[in-house]
Amino acid sequence: MRKFQFREGENCWQVAAANRLAVLIDGEAYFSAVRRALIAARRRIFILAWDVHSQVDLTREDPGDGLPRSLAELLRALLEERPELDVYILLWSYAPIYALEREPLFFGDSPWDGHARLHFVLDDQYPVAASHHQKLVVIDGSIAFCGGFDLSKWRWDSTEHLAEDERRVDAAGKSYPPFHDVQLLVDGEAAHALERLCLGRWQKATDEALAPSASAEADPWPAEVVPLARDQRCAIARTFPAHGGQPEVREVERLYLDMIEAAERFIYIENQYLTSAAICDALGARLRRRAGPEVVIVLPRETGDWLEQHTMDVLRARRLERLREDDRHGRLRVYYPSVPGLEARCLMVHAKLMIVEWGWTRSAISVSPRRTRASAPRSRGCAGVCSGCSWRPTHRPWRRRRSARAVSSPRSNPSARRGAPWPRSPARSTPNGSGSFPRIA
Repeated sequence: MRKFQFREGENCWQVAAANRLAVLIDGEAYFSAVRRALIAARRRIFILAWDVHSQVDLTREDPGDGLPRSLAELLRALLEERPELDVYILLWSYAPIYALEREPLFFGDSPWDGHARLHFVLDDQYPVAASHHQKLVVIDGSIAFCGGFDLSKWRWDSTEHLAEDERRVDAAGKSYPPFHDVQLLVDGEAAHALERLCLGRWQKATDEALAPSASAEADPWPAEVVPLARDQRCAIARTFPAHGGQPEVREVERLYLDMIEAAERFIYIENQYLTSAAICDALGARLRRRAGPEVVIVLPRETGDWLEQHTMDVLRARRLERLREDDRHGRLRVYYPSVPGLEARCLMVHAKLMIVEWGWTRSAISVSPRRTRASAPRSRGCAGVCSGCSWRPTHRPWRRRRSARAVSSPRSNPSARRGAPWPRSPARSTPNGSGSFPRIA
C-alpha cells in the first residue's frame, strides 16, 4: 500500500505553510468570521464565487459596530472609509437554468454598481456545460477562506440546525431548510498561494494583471476564531479543464484517490452528491479487501430541487448500491441527518470534507461528475486545501438535537434498486441509539 504524500504537479498545485489553520463549521461561524475579516481589510479583498448575493446578511444579530450587515452595503461602506481599498468579485457567468435562483444582474441597475473600486466581473472563461465552482475569500493576501460556502442566500444556519429558526431567512424574508457546510481559514504562505490563484483567475477573465499584495499593515485574522492547528503544511489542489490554451488539471481527483488508497483504518466523508465513478470505484476497491478502512459517509437525504432529485439522486443511489455490493466485510456506513420537526424538507449537507486516518483532512470539492470525472473535467473552477494535521477531529456535525439515520440497503429496498431518492422512512436509527453517529473503531 502506497504511503500518502503531497506531490506537487500530481495531487496538488502547491504545498505551502500555514501559521494558523481553523475550521469554521456552519454559516453562523463562517459569515461572522468573514465579516470581521472584511472589516479588517486595508488594501484588497478578493471574492471568487459560484454564487453571491448582495443583500445576504453576514450576521443575524446587531453587531454593535455601526457598519451594515448585508454584504454589498458593508463593502461599499468600507470602500468609502478606506480610499486605498479595492474589492474584486469574480462570479461564475451562470447557466440560464439557475436564473430563477439567482439575484438578477442583467435587467436594470446591477446590485454591484455604485463604486469605482468595487470591481465585479462575470467569468465566462470555461468550456460549454462547465461551471466555475471556487469559493474563496482572500484578505490583503494575508488570510484566506476556502471551502464549500458561497456568500449567498440559503447558506446561513447555526450549528443547532433547528427545524424552525426565525433567523434563518433570505433577503426576501422567506425561510429555508437547515444547511450544513464547512470552510477552512489559513494564513501565511498558504494564504499567499490562494491569492496567487485568485490573481491568475482574474487575469484570465479580464486580461488585467494585478500584482500580489504587499505585506499586510495589520493582521486581519478574526479575533474570535481560535486556530485548530498551527505551523501546518497545506496542499492546494485544483481542477481545470483544457480550455483557451490551458492544459487539463486533475489534482483534486488525484488527491482523493491517493488519500483513499493510503487509508488504513478510517475514511470519513461529508458530501452533497457522491456520484463520481472514479471515487466510488476507489472506495469499492478498498471495501472489497479483507483488511481495510472503515468508511463512514454522510450525505443529505435529497440533494436539492426536482432537477437534482431526478438526476444526481438517481445516480447517487446507483453508486451506493454498488458500494454496498463491494462491502463484503461490513465496513461501510452511510447516513443522512434527520431533524425532528422538519417533516418533508431535509437538512442540506453541502460540505466537501474527507478525513483519513484521523489526520489528513481535505476540504472544498464535491465528489461529483461536475467536479471530478473519469473523462475530462468539466468544472472551470475547483480548489481545495488539504492539511496533514496530527490531531483527532473535533468536528461532530450532528449533535443530540438531530438524529443520524442509516440509509436502507438496496437489497432490502426495491425503490433504492430503481435509483429512487432516499427513503423518507429510514430503515433503522443509529446503532448506539443516542441521536448521534456511532463510533466506528
